[in-house]
Amino acid sequence: MSLIFTWCWGFSIVKYFCVTMVTGLKKQEFNDLISNIKSMKESCNRSVRTALGLLLTKLRLSLSNRILTTLFSIGSVRTTAKIVHQARAALLKDFVPNYMGVGHITREEIMVILLN
Repeated sequence: MSLIFTWCWGFSIVKYFCVTMVTGLKKQEFNDLISNIKSMKESCNRSVRTALGLLLTKLRLSLSNRILTTLFSIGSVRTTAKIVHQARAALLKDFVPNYMGVGHITREEIMVILLN
């Protein structure tokens, strides 16, 4: 059972701590991010929620894969590294093209923003 993202969802105070303090996102922001990830499927080793939480925790807290393996109750450090890689690839495929850079906004929309 994942210490951070499975067990914590049932308790409101712990839930806030787990999601906000560990990933830097509020629960709704985290859920919105999860809803954008379409290319990543659930597996026997992890859920999409756990994979994204693992990646965000690693990015925010700079924890080693060994520590993340313990916190998230994952079988091995190698599996943790694979999950982080999969979550990163899914974000790059599904989230980044739609919300980062200028590909998601038209020239006219930019002009409206700049002129107001």
